Amino acid sequence: MRRRGFTLIELLVVIAIIAVLVAILLPAVQQAREAARKSQCQNNLKQLGIALHSYLETYLVFPYATSNTGRGASPALVTNATGLVSLLPYIDQGPLFNKYNPNEAAGNFNPAGGYLVGGGATATGNGVLAATRIAAYLCPSDDGPQFHPSFDGSYGCLANVPSYRTSYHFSVDYNTALGYPYVWSGLDRLTRAMFGASSASTPRDVPDGLSNTIAMSETTLDVHDGKTPSWSCAQHVGGGISFSVNDNGPINNWYCCVWQTPANTNFKPGRLGEWGSPGSTHVGGLNVVLGDGSVRFISENLDTITRQRLGYVGDGKAIGEF
Repeated sequence: MRRRGFTLIELLVVIAIIAVLVAILLPAVQQAREAARKSQCQNNLKQLGIALHSYLETYLVFPYATSNTGRGASPALVTNATGLVSLLPYIDQGPLFNKYNPNEAAGNFNPAGGYLVGGGATATGNGVLAATRIAAYLCPSDDGPQFHPSFDGSYGCLANVPSYRTSYHFSVDYNTALGYPYVWSGLDRLTRAMFGASSASTPRDVPDGLSNTIAMSETTLDVHDGKTPSWSCAQHVGGGISFSVNDNGPINNWYCCVWQTPANTNFKPGRLGEWGSPGSTHVGGLNVVLGDGSVRFISENLDTITRQRLGYVGDGKAIGEF
């Protein structure tokens, strides 16, 4: 008896059904993966929120965003230090923190000709930190470049040593994000950010309330104008994230640049237009850590006034829903 096989039409129907099922299931799988990555990103920030308060309990102040950067002539001693190094013991990176040498600069950015402490970062000293990938400082949703291959005079920490970037940084004023050493204590007490150059803030310095103030924010690993900061050293435009005031406008602004003619002709979703801007590769917004250590997802449609009030520590203005 002759055995009956599939006809060509039946085979094509089966293939078509499989293709439809794949088309239906693939987006669902991708969404599930992104949901897991977003959750991990929030867990990273929750860990940083706990680290901030653990540091506060130990030293009675929050860490600085940066200290003694090479951007300005004063102070003349240049360490290019970053507060993300100070948080290492509180994110299970104590052995790495113990390798940090406070008598040596964290990075060699020094355009103003100051004195690099200890002669500068070295491959046997603080350069080792720069070459270390810290998973807690990287958003798993962001597939942008994770490190600077080498210090190039503006970005990175040490020549011929990779400097890993960070997806998260402290909320600072615009000039600190730019890298200028305008000391935090000398800024307007009502409209400064929670962190800054040589900052030493306490809960008392946040009269608007820790639950109403941004402490840390996401940024993207790739930006069009400038580069994302290294976690282990201060560099050109690497002092933090200016949540309240920046040149790039709203959250998740992929356009660059306002100074071009014509303006804002570059556009690439997932790559922020300007350095020091708040944003992420998550759809619709970004994650932040509030001063009380809680983590919130904030919509990219947040209005400018509310964003500024979240960035300021003491403007006394009421904050609506966000």
